[in-house]
Amino acid sequence: QTPPYCGSFASMFSRFKDGLSQMADQAKKAAEDFGEALDRESRKADAWAMQAQKGLTTQKRDSWNKRFWLMMVDIRTLAYSVPNDIGTLRGLTDAAGVTAGAALTSSATKSKEIKVGEVRAVWIWPQAFEDPLDVPAKLLYVHGGAFCLGSPETHKQLAGQLSKQGSFAVLLPAYRRCPENTVSEAKSDVLAVYRWLAEQSPRGPIVLGGESAGANLALGLALDLRGKASGAGYSSAAASSTAS
Repeated sequence: QTPPYCGSFASMFSRFKDGLSQMADQAKKAAEDFGEALDRESRKADAWAMQAQKGLTTQKRDSWNKRFWLMMVDIRTLAYSVPNDIGTLRGLTDAAGVTAGAALTSSATKSKEIKVGEVRAVWIWPQAFEDPLDVPAKLLYVHGGAFCLGSPETHKQLAGQLSKQGSFAVLLPAYRRCPENTVSEAKSDVLAVYRWLAEQSPRGPIVLGGESAGANLALGLALDLRGKASGAGYSSAAASSTAS
């Protein structure tokens, strides 16, 4: 007669064997999945390299100086190789702006973030003044970016230079961007920030500026303000824009 413990041992060994078999199958499946993922990423990397090469081989035109040519190489390399989703593009442009913004020297300018209603904005102003509202001249600068890219972070370096060279307190509004919002909503945000600034600085002067899509918004605001009755409570504004 077979001892009872022998049956128990056989049962345990069978379960142990089945467990090892399952672990082996899982390990094999994991290895296959890893191999497939590695192959997919390798194909993506190859495709990225091929696309990036199109930008890196951009030919210099006779009308381009060296600096502009190198800029076009960078832009086209990004355009060809960056994933075509708005979140990734915004993250990349903002990250580049953080690096550029680090070029601001603390001895020349100060900065701080504020909220105007629901609109975020960033002040950049000369170090000689304790508060941006103490600076005699204000510049409301509207960043560009095809209405869908750009932010105060991407334009901090530019704002610092404008502040330093023109003795301005520069206010950069983070207006709502497309495609999740409309251009009309962006315009409303810029108007809201201007109204707040006009209330805070009734004696002015307030200058409107911007580039690309930002110039569109700034110029549109200036034209709207010019067309309003003098009793509307707005300060006079001058619009300046540069094409990008």
